[in-house]
Amino acid sequence: ELDGASMRISRMGFTADLGYECWLGPHQRDAFQDGIMSVSRAMEIDIPGYGLAALEACRLEAGLIVPGWDCATEADPNPGFERSPFELGIGWLVDLDTRDFVGREALAAQKREGPRFVLRSFVMDDERKPEDGSTLHATIDGADRQIGLIACSSWSWGMRRTIGHASVEHPHARLKLAWTYIENERVTVELSRGPLIDLERRRQVPAPIEGA
Repeated sequence: ELDGASMRISRMGFTADLGYECWLGPHQRDAFQDGIMSVSRAMEIDIPGYGLAALEACRLEAGLIVPGWDCATEADPNPGFERSPFELGIGWLVDLDTRDFVGREALAAQKREGPRFVLRSFVMDDERKPEDGSTLHATIDGADRQIGLIACSSWSWGMRRTIGHASVEHPHARLKLAWTYIENERVTVELSRGPLIDLERRRQVPAPIEGA
């Protein structure tokens, strides 16, 4: 209990690690945060970041997507950045055999013909964060070609590298190396598919107890 009121804890989280979510009343917020900081000092546990900055890093490590960051939405329109479920790697959520729905024919055609883009995770050694929407380039047939764009990025405290998601044109889906520009400087980008961190303890039942 916290301030005489209960708090719900669930084993879930927008992270590649073993995660928990704590649900509590707004009036419990300050006491909860003070408690975490007090324990971190007493147990000498470093908390390098929290809030939205930590959430962004943790979900990018896991390869999890967020509408509005990884694609445009009706609430946050960005012409040219619209992406379908197949272009975000979540086509398995689409049931084309169910009843009719808006966009079904277009999605069926894209499944047959292939998507325009693929979603890729990336890492870079530069500590600077590229601007969202920065162009992504590679050498194709001896020439510099734009092959996609940087959707979003964050510094990863665990990996000690800048990480993020990139939207890559489908013909270049197998590329492993590309580059972008930060402050007019060319910076190498390493592309990969899937999560950047995949820890077994995330799926262990019951959750492991450190030191037990």
